[in-house]
Amino acid sequence: HHWTPCLSEGEVRLMHRVVLDTVQDQLARREVSELKRGDDAVRKRIMRLRERMTAAGYDRAVVADDVLVERMDAWLAKHVRGQRRQDAYDKVFQVAVRERWIGGAPRR
Repeated sequence: HHWTPCLSEGEVRLMHRVVLDTVQDQLARREVSELKRGDDAVRKRIMRLRERMTAAGYDRAVVADDVLVERMDAWLAKHVRGQRRQDAYDKVFQVAVRERWIGGAPRR
């Protein structure tokens, strides 16, 4: 029924071309799905950070600055484990001012 011997990890096994194609297709789909989930997670993190910046009173131009937001997100990723709570956002805002990523505290 079209099963043929092949060498896998030093062992002779039987393989079927249709089964192999199906498994390879599923592995490729899983990889694409995992990449998409990762991209979605980053997009949502950035969106939440921008929302917190807006709520804190930062100007639209500051909130729209992609380089700044990515730098702040990278700082949060490095220094905050688990969920990002308001104290983590407050801390990154302080770091951004101290490091002169932004001009000063938000207007409230």
